[in-house]
Amino acid sequence: MNELNCISFLENTNFLLSVLEASSDGVLISDDQGNVLYVNSAYESVTGLTKEQMIGKNLRKLREEKLF
Repeated sequence: MNELNCISFLENTNFLLSVLEASSDGVLISDDQGNVLYVNSAYESVTGLTKEQMIGKNLRKLREEKLF
């Protein structure tokens, strides 16, 4: 990936993150293993769970702990 493509990728990523953050709907993104990669502020408001509690955690483990 050349420098211009890298810049474009980062700009697109930042744009998508700003859209997700501006959403009034709670958004949680996980990988194919169930590890939480992202939650937006609306998700925090709806669930009462913070980004710090969620990001990096596995959804199965959170479910067992009855946090999810």
